[in-house]
Amino acid sequence: APAAAAPKQPRLSADDFRVTARRVGITIDEVKAGLEQFIAADADNSGALDEAEVLSVLRTVTKKKMKSMMLKRYVSQAFAQYDADKSGTIEWDEFIQLYASVLK
Repeated sequence: APAAAAPKQPRLSADDFRVTARRVGITIDEVKAGLEQFIAADADNSGALDEAEVLSVLRTVTKKKMKSMMLKRYVSQAFAQYDADKSGTIEWDEFIQLYASVLK
């Protein structure tokens, strides 16, 4: 039987965490938390999040401070802005920029 495909989850070294934190303007701990959220939300291990998955992460991150309709609208706008390759999903590099913008 063929080996199962390895999950496409991002793997970050200590250096990657530092560089990413500096690039998006959040702390290394916030990058680590973002990665945990990303992996938890990526139910199908595709290495990318669809709108529903991003919505569930942001609902957690914003601690329900944003009303549901507002959050959905925000996610739609965020997809337009952060889905750089227009794939209809948000990959890690795109996600961490979105995640950082929500934290700021």
